Amino acid sequence: MRSVFRRLRGAIGNAVVWGATWFAGAFSVFGAMELLVGLEAPIAPWRLILAIATNVGITGFVTGFAFSGYLRLRHFDRPLLGIRVGRTALMGGTVAVAVSLGVGALIRLSMGLPLGLRDVVAGVPMVALFGAATAGATLHIAQRSARALTADATANLEAEQEEARALLGVDAG
Repeated sequence: MRSVFRRLRGAIGNAVVWGATWFAGAFSVFGAMELLVGLEAPIAPWRLILAIATNVGITGFVTGFAFSGYLRLRHFDRPLLGIRVGRTALMGGTVAVAVSLGVGALIRLSMGLPLGLRDVVAGVPMVALFGAATAGATLHIAQRSARALTADATANLEAEQEEARALLGVDAG
């Protein structure tokens, strides 16, 4: 039961990271567009940008949670350092597109609007890029941390063995 809660906490943490990075990415992209070319909108442009970034962030949260489930199913018996970053980034983009299309369709249908081709063409490249970048970056960071922890553990073990040899008066060579 304990491991289930640990995995759930990890999936929620991953979802928060995905949501935050997607929000920041969307806010940056649309903010830059507003500064460079201006956005024609019926409401204040920064309010619109904040609303879009919030929706993208929520989608990122849901996608990050779904991607955690995918990783658990796909790499159930594989250690963290055995997972390939490039392939994970590709699958992150794929899962992001699939989940965001599903979430987008549900949201649009709940409002009585169909999911149009324009919506798909406008959103899919950004979502694929955000998904691939977030999946690849988070796995890369996790692997670097695992390597650092492994190196620290090895150094500590070697230091303990040296200390034990010195206390026992055994020559290390």
